Amino acid sequence: MSVKTSVTLYNLSREVYWNEMSVLDTIDEVGRLGADGVEIVAFQHLFNHPKSSPDDLKAFKARLDKNELDAACYGSYVDTAKKTNGFLSEIEKKELLKLDIDIASSLGFKVIRLNWNTSLPILIELLPYAEKKNVKLSLEMHAPLTVNHPFAEVYIKAMKEADTPFFGICPDFSAWARCLPGRFAEMLKAMAVPGPALKLMNDSLMKGGSLIEIKQDAHDLGMPKELDQLVDLVYHIVCYQPVETLNEIMPLVNHFHAKFWGADSKGGMPAIPFAELLSLINKSSYDGFITSEYEGYMFDEKSRGVESTQKELEIINKYLGKEGV
Repeated sequence: MSVKTSVTLYNLSREVYWNEMSVLDTIDEVGRLGADGVEIVAFQHLFNHPKSSPDDLKAFKARLDKNELDAACYGSYVDTAKKTNGFLSEIEKKELLKLDIDIASSLGFKVIRLNWNTSLPILIELLPYAEKKNVKLSLEMHAPLTVNHPFAEVYIKAMKEADTPFFGICPDFSAWARCLPGRFAEMLKAMAVPGPALKLMNDSLMKGGSLIEIKQDAHDLGMPKELDQLVDLVYHIVCYQPVETLNEIMPLVNHFHAKFWGADSKGGMPAIPFAELLSLINKSSYDGFITSEYEGYMFDEKSRGVESTQKELEIINKYLGKEGV
C-alpha cells in the first residue's frame, strides 16, 4: 500500500455553514476532488453524535461507498466538559472513547485521531479493545507541541513501551511551521498591529517563546491588548522545530495532517515546509493516509474550502510523485 491522500470534511465547514452543501454533499465533493479517503470530526459530521441512529450511520457509510472513498480517519475529542454541572469522571471519559471506537469501527475507520489531553491511563486500558476492533489510536502532534516537548515525551515513551501499531502519533504539519500564515499576518496588519510587534510575534513563536512573554513584549511594541485572543489562536496553530525531528517519531506515525492556510501567488505554501516534510515521508516506510486540513478561512472571509483543498491536493500529489492522479 502506498501513501494515500484524504480530505477532512472540516475543510468544507464554510460551505456547510452557508447551507451550500450538506455533510453528505461534502463527501461527494471529496470524491470529485480525487482524494482516496475521507476524515471526519465526529461531533461535527455525524448527526446527533455520539447517539447517532443506525439509519444515519448507514447513510453516511453508503455515501462513502458510493464515491469509492476509504474511511481514512475518525476525529474524536474526549470532551471533558459535556456536563453542565462539572467535568466528566475518568470512567465517563473511558466510556465515551469506547463508544467512539465502536462507531469508528462500524463505519470502517481504521484510525481515531485524539488530542493529547486524552488521559494516558485510559488510552492504555482501552488499547486491547481498540486492537480487537481494528482501530488505531493516534494522538495529534499539533502546535504548540514538539517532538521533544516534555509533555509529549511521556506519551511517546508509553507508545514505545506498548510496541504496537495501534498506539501512535498523527503529526500535524503546523508543528514544523516556518513563519506565521501569510493571511494571518495580513489580517494583523489591517488591524494596525505595528510592524515591529508583528515581527517579534513571528520570531518568538518560531523560537518557542512563552505565550505570556510574547503578549507582553508585543504590548510594549504597540499591539493592542484587545488582540490578545488572536495571539492565543496562533500560538496553538503554529510552532517551529527542525524537519529532521520527524524522523524521531516516524516509526510511531499512523496518520498525517497536512495543515495549510492557503497557497501564495506561485502555488507554494511558504508557512509550511511541504517539500521537505513530504520528501521525508516519501523516503520512509509510511504507507498510511495524509489528510488535507485547511484552516485559511479563519483569516480570510472570502476563502473557499473547495478551491483551497484542490490546490493543496495538487501540491501533495506533486511531491509524492502522484501528479495526474
